[in-house]
Amino acid sequence: MVSEYVVEIFKYMKQTELITLPNPKYMASQKELAWSMRGILLDWQTVFLCVNIVERFLSACVVSLAKLQLMGITCLSIASKVGEIVAPSISHFLHCVDSSYTESNILLAERYILKTIDWNLSYPNPMHFLRHTRKSDDHDGETLEWRLLATPPSLVLLRRPGRDTSFSAMING
Repeated sequence: MVSEYVVEIFKYMKQTELITLPNPKYMASQKELAWSMRGILLDWQTVFLCVNIVERFLSACVVSLAKLQLMGITCLSIASKVGEIVAPSISHFLHCVDSSYTESNILLAERYILKTIDWNLSYPNPMHFLRHTRKSDDHDGETLEWRLLATPPSLVLLRRPGRDTSFSAMING
């Protein structure tokens, strides 16, 4: 039974955690990156909105493999404009896709995607439900943080088109 090995499992996880901790000063050695870029990369609300836009667009349109990357980076651009205080410029997104497209390509794709989803960018993601749950269940901030850490896997494992985001939030919470 697994419970017999709980102490050993946690000991191993703690050892692994110490080995895999990143250098807290790693950004100083990054010549082309800044802390703000890390924040953009790891902002789950923007990611949730991006995934929602991707899924709604794919629900309405057939996308060729050749246009998949353009669609993805464009959805991320749209989500960033909605969810970020200062959205990355189109040139940042072009850099992410190794300049495979032009600024004009992304701007045209933005208009097409927004028109396809009827310019509807309001989406209650699992984080909204978790925050509401925290307030209604009188959970502390630390509990919410742990629930939020458990939520992103739902992007792949639980969040399937047609599944409620409230369900994903409750499964993870």
